[in-house]
Amino acid sequence: MNGWQRYADLLVYRALDSLLKGSRLRAEELFRELMSMWGSYGLKDAAFKSTYATYKLALAVYLYRALEVAGSDMVYECRDSMSEICESLSKLQRSDGSMVTDYIVPDGYIVPSGDANVETTSMVVLALYSNYPETIERLARRA
Repeated sequence: MNGWQRYADLLVYRALDSLLKGSRLRAEELFRELMSMWGSYGLKDAAFKSTYATYKLALAVYLYRALEVAGSDMVYECRDSMSEICESLSKLQRSDGSMVTDYIVPDGYIVPSGDANVETTSMVVLALYSNYPETIERLARRA
């Protein structure tokens, strides 16, 4: 696919694939590209028009955790941004615990604008609480 580097989710998937193949350096390069899309409220990639996607924040957290477990020092450079991402995620949780799919940022305030669904909620839960990043590191060491 041409231009895949312009999409936050595809950068994460490629970075995770790189980790699984034993290339932490490539994963770090892709993470840098991902974080260059971060703008204090969301990830502005080629798909961005005026609405941010919650699941892309979850993917960023997931990759961050995988790199951290893999021993990457560059995660320390992104700690503040990751705190902002987690803060944004916390504002997208509904009172029933589910996560809203999309959001807008008028005048610097995060406003949920999508519906809640099981896919987005699951991605956020897995990114924040699963041990999958540790599993990726174990598999990467075998590569």
